[in-house]
Amino acid sequence: MGQIRYHGDIEKSLRLGIWNSNSVIMKIGAQVGILTVADLKKHNL
Repeated sequence: MGQIRYHGDIEKSLRLGIWNSNSVIMKIGAQVGILTVADLKKHNL
């Protein structure tokens, strides 16, 4: 998802991956923790 969204910008893609992983860990389960488009906009990702 990050590579497509950021057109190959590896730094931004990795940052998105970190945020997404953190979101899954902080919330219970992947169904709740995966970031949505609204979350991306809220965090300027």
